[in-house]
Amino acid sequence: MGGERYIPSIEDPTQRGFVGFEKTMLQMDGIFGGFDQLRTMISHYSKMRYPAIVFKFESFGQPIKALDVINFEGQDLVVTSVSSNIEGERNIWWQTIEGEWLSAANYDRVKGT
Repeated sequence: MGGERYIPSIEDPTQRGFVGFEKTMLQMDGIFGGFDQLRTMISHYSKMRYPAIVFKFESFGQPIKALDVINFEGQDLVVTSVSSNIEGERNIWWQTIEGEWLSAANYDRVKGT
């Protein structure tokens, strides 16, 4: 029915998302409803051609856990790991937060929602 390939990620190791081979995805299901809905799903799955961009930063202690979605300068970030360093004697709570940036998959946040 359709498909989309990002040729540079197959042939050029300097490109973002380089895999060196074609990844085939076959979705066989009757729940799409019709041709227009199928085209919408193909468009959605084609966003997976780029890998997520991984982020890591340090901050003072926050009540954050893995799988939380945080907003940093207008960008949605999914937290995958949080490590804390707590020093009670000096009253310090410091964290290292790691995760993935949703915009790497062409996710566009609708402003004002």
